[in-house]
Formats: sequence, C-alpha cells, structure tokens
Amino acid sequence: MSRAFRSLGIVAVATACCLLYTALQIELFRVSYSIQEKRETLVHSQDLVEKMSTRVLRLKAFDSLEQKIQTHNIPLTIPLEVKSFESQRIAQTCEKASLASKISPFSFFEFVRNAHAKTDSPKSE
Repeated sequence: MSRAFRSLGIVAVATACCLLYTALQIELFRVSYSIQEKRETLVHSQDLVEKMSTRVLRLKAFDSLEQKIQTHNIPLTIPLEVKSFESQRIAQTCEKASLASKISPFSFFEFVRNAHAKTDSPKSE
C-alpha cells in the first residue's frame, strides 16, 4: 500500500511540475506578444514623430523664407514674358563600331565582357 501511495505521490509531483512548466511557457508567450505589440506601437510612434518633425521643419523653412523676403524687400512678381531656348536637331545618326572579338578556346567560359565606346567628337590637338 505504501508503494502505491509513493507511486501516486511521484505522479502527482510530476504532474504539478508539468503544469507549472506549461503555465510558465504560456506566460512567456503572453509577455513576448506584449513586447512585440509595444515594439510595433513604438515604431509607429517614431514614424509619426519623424513625419511631424519634417512637416514642422518645412513650415519653418517657408516662414524663414517669407521673413527674409520681407526684410530685404524682394519684389516677387509673375513674369510677363517667358523666354525659352530651342536647339537644332541633329540629322546624323551614330554609326555602330564593329570591334573584333577575341576568340579563344575558353571563350565559352568568359562571362565578363569589356564595353567599348566610339566617340564622334574630334580630338583636340
């Protein structure tokens, strides 16, 4: 009979240890989810603060620009005449330069190619 009580006691202690371990693991997951939610809230708040500080700096820049314009009496008006510049179209097309490629027995394994450019501008002497 004492052997049965002893076995029952061991099973009860093992069950209590398992329940305690499970309860601690559940609490660990709750805390980790809470930390993750707070971290997301913090990141969102930091983004919001950054956006707002950028807006404030932009408004301060406009205010300082307006103050400088007023202190230096700079007249800003809409131009009456718009001036533009038109360039001539180039009629000639560029020729493609044909370069002799290197042929070697290992050309199958050659992955890197050199870029060659031909310039149409005359060399200054």
